[in-house]
Amino acid sequence: MLNDQYVEESPELESQRLILRELNLKDAAKVQTILSDERVMVYMDQERHKTVHSLKSLFPRELFL
Repeated sequence: MLNDQYVEESPELESQRLILRELNLKDAAKVQTILSDERVMVYMDQERHKTVHSLKSLFPRELFL
């Protein structure tokens, strides 16, 4: 992942309303649903992700082995 060159382990940040953490394989289906939606992707500078495997660049490499 891009972040690997800067941080060995991503910290988890938590507030009362939000938890920010590194993506994991459990997130793949939900992320794919969002990134395959035309209404969302009109604002993104990338192609729609039509399959979970098209998300490989967003997740740690070892998750897809």
